[in-house]
Amino acid sequence: MIYDSKKYRWKTNKRVFLASDHHFGHKNIVTYDSRPFKNVQEMDETLILNHNFVVGENDIVIFAGDFALGSLENASKIRDRLNGDIYYVLGNHDKHARNLPWKSISERMEIKVTGYPTMVISHYAQRTWHKQHKGYWHLYGHSHGNLPEDGSLSFDIGVNSHNYFPWSMQEIAKKMGTKKFKQVDHHAESTECSQLLGRRKHGRGETLRTCTGLLGTHCR
Repeated sequence: MIYDSKKYRWKTNKRVFLASDHHFGHKNIVTYDSRPFKNVQEMDETLILNHNFVVGENDIVIFAGDFALGSLENASKIRDRLNGDIYYVLGNHDKHARNLPWKSISERMEIKVTGYPTMVISHYAQRTWHKQHKGYWHLYGHSHGNLPEDGSLSFDIGVNSHNYFPWSMQEIAKKMGTKKFKQVDHHAESTECSQLLGRRKHGRGETLRTCTGLLGTHCR
């Protein structure tokens, strides 16, 4: 079954890794992406070796789409060689991925790993995402490292962007640590109001002061 969206909350000692856009079996991607391999066979073997070098059999893995092209038989053989319990988010080159034995298949995922913010994962980059104003991270693929980053708490987890290795949670957190919170939708108004004016108590509840005249809007 393919889900529109899946949510997971993991309190586990298992390690968690993420990656996207392997394009196993895609001969032309070596040229299109200027990947540093002699041919598709070398690329496939290197990606498998890199994956298994860092991912153990019992680790958790999320792939954000575009796993393999070519035949279903070849895609299945490659999937069987990869370590980890793998959860899959569909991309735009996933005719065969839909038929492979993942832990789950969805169009989008939200995951909470103990010790880290919730992550919104999709194949395509989003300018704004669920609870961005709460500090949720956004991880995506599709762009093969070519989409300029805008400073928000999001980035491309494609294998191109990480020397053809999966990203560990520690590596993701380190990269996010170089970024700043950036709110671009309507929640920015209430966030800025809160930061500028603070809160005051009214009986048992607590409400935000009105920002009208200062920010030209009302705190919500």
